Amino acid sequence: MFRLGIQTQEPIPFNKNTYTANPTFKNVIKSSLLLKDPAISEAARINTALFLLLKRFSFYRANRLKQPEKIALLDKIFEALNPKGNCEKASGERVLQVLSLEKDAGLIYGGFLQAYGINLHKDELQWSEFCALISALPEGTAIYNVMKIRAMEIPANLSAEDAEKIYALKRTYSLDNDVSTPENYQKQLEKLFEKLAS
Repeated sequence: MFRLGIQTQEPIPFNKNTYTANPTFKNVIKSSLLLKDPAISEAARINTALFLLLKRFSFYRANRLKQPEKIALLDKIFEALNPKGNCEKASGERVLQVLSLEKDAGLIYGGFLQAYGINLHKDELQWSEFCALISALPEGTAIYNVMKIRAMEIPANLSAEDAEKIYALKRTYSLDNDVSTPENYQKQLEKLFEKLAS
């Protein structure tokens, strides 16, 4: 959770030990991307993520943990960082549901530079600071508009032409291409026509 004036991370208890997270924005992003990379062995991904996310995590400590323990420790770290819980709009809407740190990287970078003058390649941010700032990005930034399109619901009282325009925007900016496949698009249109008919 983001708290003004407090930048320390609470200790993470795990298997009778206490670990301290190193939750910089860059370390959390690098770890998230690294853990998804199939070109790197699972053991290397997990060990590297632990070295990135924990302060004073040594090879000695890493070698004392078995692979299932390392995975459980990583789960505990991400639970403590709680990125999905921290990245919320004031309304309670979770930002990360309409945002991909990977696919939207350029838009996020541009939004931070435009709105706050923060260069995400050079400036250091804690993960909680990043989440607080991304939740407060103002209208007028491209990433704000893209997230708004993704979160937008299609009102039942729209004309078919206006609804099609919204669907086209949603397809263009879709993260999972859910409405871009013909089958899913057809299902979405059928739902819309049902709403319009009632």
